[in-house]
Amino acid sequence: MPQPLRAEQVVLASTAKWRSDILTQLGIAHRVITPRFTETPFDDGSVEDHAQQMARGKAESLARDFPNALIIAADQLCVLDYDVLGKPGDLAVAKGQLQRLQGRQHRLVTGLSMIYKGRRMTRLDEAYLTMRPLNEKEIDFYLKADNPIFACGAYRIESLGLSLFTEIDARDPHSVTGLPSCLLIEMISGLGLTNLA
Repeated sequence: MPQPLRAEQVVLASTAKWRSDILTQLGIAHRVITPRFTETPFDDGSVEDHAQQMARGKAESLARDFPNALIIAADQLCVLDYDVLGKPGDLAVAKGQLQRLQGRQHRLVTGLSMIYKGRRMTRLDEAYLTMRPLNEKEIDFYLKADNPIFACGAYRIESLGLSLFTEIDARDPHSVTGLPSCLLIEMISGLGLTNLA
């Protein structure tokens, strides 16, 4: 019989408001704590491994401080062809990313990691998105409206960024926002917990 998650302390190792919003939508009370982990940009190797390693590192950075909590962490990478597009950091880089993505399909790879009372679990989720063709005026308008400089791929799907796409192929409605809820619930269940009690 799964144990009620409400009886546990849940820590989200993230400063992303949209990830916290997803946990709230799922009825999971939680604390938001900034992970003490320095993300390294993807350099070489497997994109999937890198996303999982970054998520695992964020969760591990808080494990000692919260030994009895359920710690949840995620990391997401945007892949276009064989290039990884990270968080742009400024509007010029964001514009360049959107110019590359427009009219094309790309992939979002999300690593999701949990630690619960010494048990560790890390999984992977993917989504495929096709961005509609955009002209420079539309890109400039979007950048001014959403300022997505800290968003992987330079768009925020939970905001005006949704209007940039013609197709989204994902197993989970939250795969694109960086905290896949179906996978999250599956992992929580695998730890013997439930949010439905």
